[in-house]
Amino acid sequence: MLAGLHEALQKSEFELFYQPELHVETGQLSAAEALLRWRHPTFGLVMPLDFIPLLEQSGLIIPVGYWVIETACQQLKDWTEGGLVLSSVSVNIAPQQLLQDDFVAKVKMIINKSDIDPGSLIMEITESTFMKNSQLAINTLVKIREIGIKIAIDDFGTGYSSLSYLRKLPLDILKIDRSFVIDSETEAGAAICEMLILLANRLKLKVVAEGVETEQQFDILKKSDWIQGYLISRPLSVADFYQKLSEGK
Repeated sequence: MLAGLHEALQKSEFELFYQPELHVETGQLSAAEALLRWRHPTFGLVMPLDFIPLLEQSGLIIPVGYWVIETACQQLKDWTEGGLVLSSVSVNIAPQQLLQDDFVAKVKMIINKSDIDPGSLIMEITESTFMKNSQLAINTLVKIREIGIKIAIDDFGTGYSSLSYLRKLPLDILKIDRSFVIDSETEAGAAICEMLILLANRLKLKVVAEGVETEQQFDILKKSDWIQGYLISRPLSVADFYQKLSEGK
């Protein structure tokens, strides 16, 4: 698989799937998260957990990461011109990407090339981003935010310094981790989810509840700004995503 990854980008074997996000207040599917897939000629469609670690270990996450940003931006532009109304598309950013000296400059070039509103691009980071050289990563995020791009912290609450980083990071969105969403069907779990939503509101952050799979979870987390998960939709191919949103489903 590692040998195949070295050629996957050149052979156009990567593709993005998009998971719709429901805006709770309007009831509209108004946002999406771009998720990387690898259509391997032998293994078929390979999921991220099976190859993202290899990309990170090999350093290939850098060129593939730029491809993801550029592809998602261009896709958002194409959808907008095709009549879809989307407020944003999110992309996941690996720690190594933020440590690149030219990361901000290259992102600016991608934004200008695709001619999208910078505010419609969301970059999702995890707490592990700050395990090494946290100050450099924070400085990069500050510059990214100055462009107008929004920053979301993903898998919130699964690391060791969540509350500490909330004070330091230039954030716009907090994503409640799926593990908390699953536990929300217990009394203690529901209390934690309610606390996280209240905390985010006090910090003037928007909230995305991810991994919502049941009506009960939805009811508990409906005070979030967006709901994401299989209850709303699985990740979709470009064609299926366009069809789903154009039909208003």
